[in-house]
Amino acid sequence: MQKVSRRAALAILAGASLPQPGFARIPPPEPFSFSDLSLRARQLAQDPFDAQVPPLPDRLAQLSYDETREIRFRRDHRLLGEAGGSFRLELFHRGPLAQRPVAIHILRDEMAEAVPYESELFDYGRTQISNHLPDDLGFAGLRLLYPLNRSDVMDELGVFLGASYFRFLSRHQRYGLSARTLAINSGMNPEEFPFFRSFYVEEPKEAANSITLYALLDSPSIAGACRFTFAPGTATAVDVDLDLYPRVRIERLGLAPLTSMFYAGEADRRVEDDFRAEVHDSDGLLVHMRSSEWLWRPLRNPQQAMLSSFGGDDLRGFGLIQRDRLWSRYSDIEAAYEARPSYWVEPKGDWGKGRLELVELNAHEETVDNIVAFWSPAEPLQPLNRSRFSYRMTSLPEVSHLQPGGQTAHTIVMSLPDEGVLARRRYVIDFAAGDLAYWAKDPGRVEAVVSGHFVRIDGASVRANPHVQGLRAVVDVAVERGQQGELRAFLRAGPHALTETWTTLWAP
Repeated sequence: MQKVSRRAALAILAGASLPQPGFARIPPPEPFSFSDLSLRARQLAQDPFDAQVPPLPDRLAQLSYDETREIRFRRDHRLLGEAGGSFRLELFHRGPLAQRPVAIHILRDEMAEAVPYESELFDYGRTQISNHLPDDLGFAGLRLLYPLNRSDVMDELGVFLGASYFRFLSRHQRYGLSARTLAINSGMNPEEFPFFRSFYVEEPKEAANSITLYALLDSPSIAGACRFTFAPGTATAVDVDLDLYPRVRIERLGLAPLTSMFYAGEADRRVEDDFRAEVHDSDGLLVHMRSSEWLWRPLRNPQQAMLSSFGGDDLRGFGLIQRDRLWSRYSDIEAAYEARPSYWVEPKGDWGKGRLELVELNAHEETVDNIVAFWSPAEPLQPLNRSRFSYRMTSLPEVSHLQPGGQTAHTIVMSLPDEGVLARRRYVIDFAAGDLAYWAKDPGRVEAVVSGHFVRIDGASVRANPHVQGLRAVVDVAVERGQQGELRAFLRAGPHALTETWTTLWAP
């Protein structure tokens, strides 16, 4: 029998619903509300962190990756019942890649009913291990289903599996990037990964077009109560509400973190022996400030870790974007990178002072998530002080409608001959959309406004590019070898900005 922490044992004896998967006793239904969950998170933050992870049975722990994929939830089990309407709930089995258990509850009439682990809930395929598993094993995560693409077919809407990761889809999308509820010390060593201890899934009414679930978050540094409301459709939206209670002072918190993969692209053409010109789940970071400025940062796969910060207290939205939607750019029949979603985050209320941060890490293969973007509050979170944050995250098939002006269509980087101690590069930036088709008829009236830090700007020109029905800017830059520099550029006609601001970080 697994070892039980003193705190967990006291919680059970007291009848509290601090979820502890792995116990055969199933508690009776209990009243539930988000305020109760928030109070429970505050109490959890006052206790020492419990790092215990019940070990897996040997036979289960020894399964290979392919064998683990054999274990699937039986779709004839309706955990949300007949009243679940168009939504279905499926659970993930614990295994070598998802070892930490999480408790699952169904909410009916504001009462939380625990879902007990039963091997009969799963099809074990060829593994033949169902007779060798204890009845207190617990679950690893959950999956939401909904008829996204056809009214008679249940499609995957969203998944919560591992740490505080979750992913969700809109119509005709394929999984790509991931969201996280929180990131702590992202890009640093060591990074802390908060995780979910329990989920509470609210059973929707028969005609409901949204579904809400709640989660109890925990980590060595913080505990929290989370609420996620999914509204599926052509652009699925998730409304997120967080009540956070730090155990310790947190200097570097990542709010609404997005995690993606960028291996190669037009601005980082490192793949020479691959038939694909581009390999990425996202190709840029898009930022919108209340000053109405839009920023576009093409992503890269750097040789060493790079951190970029975008200051300001007027954030209106940000997202990791898959802007290039042409299959011919990827030529990958199986991966379908052109169908990967873009996630767009819009704060609700005042998040206060802070900065948007972009972490770019080196990836030696396309299976590595090497990109992280998040909002970091300027003021550290103090122990046991409640911090509340809310935002909406949308899974977008394309993002051209977000801003009215011209947008970066392509970024191409060329090396120029060095000049003594100076390294030189040429950036070719194509801008399209907005009103640029009009200005492309008379490009002489348009100028490229270029600025930078620790860079020498040697020249900038603008010409029409009929292939994108827009304009092409060519910018030559020099930087002292070994120096890191920042470069920005946008197009202007008279006093009017015509495009978003393209920006990049020159890495040695």
